[in-house]
Amino acid sequence: MDRKAEARSLTAELVKQLKEQDDGEMYKNAQAFQAIQYLCDGKKDDAMRWLLSREPEEEPAFRVIDRYYYLVKIRVLLACGQPEGALPLIELVGGLLPGLPPDLQCHRGPHPQGPGPGGDG
Repeated sequence: MDRKAEARSLTAELVKQLKEQDDGEMYKNAQAFQAIQYLCDGKKDDAMRWLLSREPEEEPAFRVIDRYYYLVKIRVLLACGQPEGALPLIELVGGLLPGLPPDLQCHRGPHPQGPGPGGDG
């Protein structure tokens, strides 16, 4: 078994054990890690199925332990061509990261320096 296959197998076993133990926080983050594995393997459909099985976000109370979970949700949305769904989560996570310089903070509307190379800003 190659290392990627072994990692996928270990992650699947971890997800299964955490579900059986009813460990909600670790289970949620282990599933998020599994979704990243899907993206790395080019399995966008599996990653999107994971995302769609999550509860919708309505002003989530952000906790540091949830940062990884939300970053994975953002990556899945962006990889699957849904940036409009990622923006609220980017703003949530970005607004809670201490000390971001102004040029790295989230902005609504066009980028302050104009359009980027492939789009309208």
